[in-house]
Amino acid sequence: DLFTTGDVYLKNDSKKLKLGASDDLQIYHDGSHSYIQDSSNELRVKSALLRLRASNDDAYITCVEDGAVNLYFNNSKKFETLSGGAKVTGELRVTNHLVMNSADDQIIYLGAGNDLQIYHNGTNSVIQNATGNLDIKSNNNVQLMTDDGQFHLKGTKNDSVALYYDDNQKFETTSTGVTVQTNNSSTTESNADTLIVRNTNNGASTYAGIRLEAGSVSGSDFYISNKKHSAGSGAELLIGQGTNERLKITEQGQIQIPDNG
Repeated sequence: DLFTTGDVYLKNDSKKLKLGASDDLQIYHDGSHSYIQDSSNELRVKSALLRLRASNDDAYITCVEDGAVNLYFNNSKKFETLSGGAKVTGELRVTNHLVMNSADDQIIYLGAGNDLQIYHNGTNSVIQNATGNLDIKSNNNVQLMTDDGQFHLKGTKNDSVALYYDDNQKFETTSTGVTVQTNNSSTTESNADTLIVRNTNNGASTYAGIRLEAGSVSGSDFYISNKKHSAGSGAELLIGQGTNERLKITEQGQIQIPDNG
């Protein structure tokens, strides 16, 4: 045994303090760096409060018994373990995938009040916003697609918004209005349903129509409307101006021109 009440000196570089039956633990300085070297199974450092610090006493790591492990940058805490997980102060940047796949309904919360939530509930994927608008912005186009690349919606910057059915464009905004298009090869008039305006109210004397307005002058608008009969069955086509009916075509093919004075 070696007992001392003062310092122990190994004055030459690379001279080692060797501990263990097989010199398993070695402590030394090689002239440039200092080393604690273990060649056995583990190197264990035990303390109720363990601190790893810089030469100026700034913190690198602090470990609290039965508590948190804290990591620092320039003596400012950036990461700490919690009883329920971990906390990052500042940005978290990953260079590969961010994976949350241990269970469904695990939520990513964004905002001071957890206003935006992103999660998968086992059946569907959900983007849920609880405050204000949910804005989707792009410096180019905005596209909604199926997982195999078929379009639902395509918004082109400084240009049109297009809607699709089964990856075929059906509706598009233009600089002067909208365009509705089809690629229907049917030669039957009843199948020429390029644009359908439907009133789902099955009551009597209900209408489904289109109103055409030129400016905001009262009475300058025309309408084309399909009216159900008051008995609740059958229909007739009406063409009018303002609130005045100008032409009626019955389901029997009769054309009537009302006398509106």
